[in-house]
Amino acid sequence: MATNFKGIILVVICSVLAAVAQIFLKLGANEINFNFVEIVTNSYVLLGMLSYFVGMLVLMLALKRGNLNVLYPFVALSYVWVSLMAIYFLNEKLTLMHWSGILFIVAGVSFIGAGSE
Repeated sequence: MATNFKGIILVVICSVLAAVAQIFLKLGANEINFNFVEIVTNSYVLLGMLSYFVGMLVLMLALKRGNLNVLYPFVALSYVWVSLMAIYFLNEKLTLMHWSGILFIVAGVSFIGAGSE
């Protein structure tokens, strides 16, 4: 099965949704004491879970459009999105090592994408 561009776009959207979910879960974790009621009633946690669920549906649509070995590495872009969102939404700082890692992730995903059929 040839991988089409629409499948790649969908899996990139999935990676963004996974990153959004992580940001929501981090915000939710900052507000709870890890008891069941607080977890299931925290709006950030619920939004994080919803983001993961929608991302899973988008990933399933993407996988219908191509080879798993081509599409799945694009999920690694979620590390890039999380880092960028953490800077903006959580005021976190990235070191030179973080930026180097992001560069390697983007290069690796690009190589895999370029090397596909």
